[in-house]
Amino acid sequence: MNHYILDASFLVVALLKNNPKVTEKWNIASNEVKNEKAILHSVSFFLSETANALRYTLEKEKAIVYLSLITNLPINYYNLQPEDWTVILDWSYTHNTTVYDTSYHYIASLLKGTFLTCDSKYYQKAQKEGFIELIK
Repeated sequence: MNHYILDASFLVVALLKNNPKVTEKWNIASNEVKNEKAILHSVSFFLSETANALRYTLEKEKAIVYLSLITNLPINYYNLQPEDWTVILDWSYTHNTTVYDTSYHYIASLLKGTFLTCDSKYYQKAQKEGFIELIK
């Protein structure tokens, strides 16, 4: 079973079809989910980040439509525990990254999954941890 951890950068680009490679990866992942070969995961604050990305990318009416699509996706929201935050903060200092971005990556490492992102700055800093795929 594949485990895909989604961040806002990946999903917004995938759904808006702004990048063929990202759309292709999304189609692969979503087909695996439909065929019960993969599970989608994200952090508990994923919808806040995604709604914010939509707010600054689209007009209000379109943003509402896309947010509705996203909230209906079969995403498992991982609830980080107090002990997880210590590791996340450590990784964040080690790689000079945000705690937000590091949270997605950390979940991927816990689940032995793949963190799908379009954030090349984060990827460059933290790729040595593994469990991450940059789609550009």
